[in-house]
Amino acid sequence: MSVRRVLIVWVMLAAAVLGAGPVGAQPPGPSGSSGTGPTEPTLTVRVDPDTAGPGQNVRVMVFGCPTAEGSATSGQFLPVTTQLMPAADGGLYSEAAIGPDPMPGTYPVDVSCGGVSGSANITVR
Repeated sequence: MSVRRVLIVWVMLAAAVLGAGPVGAQPPGPSGSSGTGPTEPTLTVRVDPDTAGPGQNVRVMVFGCPTAEGSATSGQFLPVTTQLMPAADGGLYSEAAIGPDPMPGTYPVDVSCGGVSGSANITVR
């Protein structure tokens, strides 16, 4: 075997042992992903108004759902879970009422639709 061939085999073995990929390969992205696969849908969730008092109605608006249905949940809503419906602007929405005797504070509003979840906060006064 020629010296050149021995060097090529040695470099290839060293690359395999050290975990280097083929020449020109891109390094993995975050979480070991190559960055070339499909991206996970992300939700934009808004609560309007984002500060409310006992018995006040709020509107939950969601954009980015892969389906035309879902739910919004908060321990401050009455009932706790409300169903999202298609909105004229292409998103989903729901109306919910703050319960009659909530503790003041900031609370999550969790949304789920089509296997994707997101959240926003509501401040109860």
